[in-house]
Amino acid sequence: YHLSNAFPNGKIANIHSGIMCEKKIRKRIAGYDPDVVVSVHPAMNNAPRVATRKLGEIHGKHIPFFTVVTDLGSGHSHWFEKKVEKLYVASERIRRLARRRARTPAKNIVMSGLPIRQEFA
Repeated sequence: YHLSNAFPNGKIANIHSGIMCEKKIRKRIAGYDPDVVVSVHPAMNNAPRVATRKLGEIHGKHIPFFTVVTDLGSGHSHWFEKKVEKLYVASERIRRLARRRARTPAKNIVMSGLPIRQEFA
């Protein structure tokens, strides 16, 4: 966790996932013909975001990419992408991490709490 939570390692992981996974992820997403793509896992941000952008270009339509950070207090650096359209966070601490780590624009961050089903409450 800690080794991969550093900026240089995050960049390497993004390059690796782009080379190894982006085309497969793009094919999988295309099969759903989505109106929006939502990530809820830190390892599924960069490659799916790129895949979504490429699909939008191919099909001539805008497909928004959102991330819902499911950590309350300590967010792994892979959660935060500067180019995500909306980043939903559950706490002020995570909002600050997003601003500091990825320079996510404040206008793209939504403080929403954690969206859970009633059965979990």
